[in-house]
Amino acid sequence: MFDRFLTPCKHKNLQIDDNIPLDFLVEKLLQEPLSQTEKEVFIIIDGVDEADWATIDFSQHPARPELEALVHHIDKIPSVRLLFMNKPTSNLSKILSNLITKSIGKHDNRDDINAYL
Repeated sequence: MFDRFLTPCKHKNLQIDDNIPLDFLVEKLLQEPLSQTEKEVFIIIDGVDEADWATIDFSQHPARPELEALVHHIDKIPSVRLLFMNKPTSNLSKILSNLITKSIGKHDNRDDINAYL
């Protein structure tokens, strides 16, 4: 499915560098391909609390961290369901208004860990 969208980018010699706006990349690499499916697509992003929140996307108005812009753009794709795995210190609740959180503690997976060991 993705080849149909990536091939035209290759033929146009799309050069991906730091000057390409993030919203353009999300549109070409995610929104356009995923808009062709009626199925739900699950995207899992792990380690949000460890990610780079300092790099700014200046193509946004107002400028904001690239990670924040990425999450905001992905959240707009109707078929996408996002799952974030991170420590509770992340700022996701400030970015996503419809965020549902589930805390998992040691007691929630202790039996699984013991069985594995």
